[in-house]
Amino acid sequence: MKRIWVALTLMTVCISFAISEFLIVKNKTEYFLEEISTANYYFSKKEYKVSTEILDSLRKKWENSEKALNVFLSHEKVDEIEESLSELSQYCEQKELPHFQATFEKTKRQLLCLKQSELPNLENIL
Repeated sequence: MKRIWVALTLMTVCISFAISEFLIVKNKTEYFLEEISTANYYFSKKEYKVSTEILDSLRKKWENSEKALNVFLSHEKVDEIEESLSELSQYCEQKELPHFQATFEKTKRQLLCLKQSELPNLENIL
C-alpha cells in the first residue's frame, strides 16, 4: 500500500511540474508576442522612440526571466530570442524598416515555436 502512495505522490509532483512549465512558458511567450507587436505598431507609425523604449524594456525583462526559462527550455532557443530582441532594438534605433520587419517576423516565429514546443500534444510527448 505504501508503494501506491509513493507512486501517486511522485505522479502528482511530475504533473505539477509539467503544468507549471507549460503555464510559465505560455504566459511568457504570449506576453512577449503582444509586446513586440506593440513595438512593431509604433515603429510602423514612425514613433521610433516609443518603439525603442518598449524593445529595450522587453530585452531587460527577457534577461530577467531567462533563469526561469532555462530551467525548462533549451538554452539555445532562449539565447536566440534574446539576440533577436537586441537586433530589433538596434534596427529600430537606426530606423531600418526592412531589417526591422524581417527580424520582427523572425522573433515572432521563434516565440510561437517555443510556445508550440511546450504544448501537451502527441507530437511533443513522443
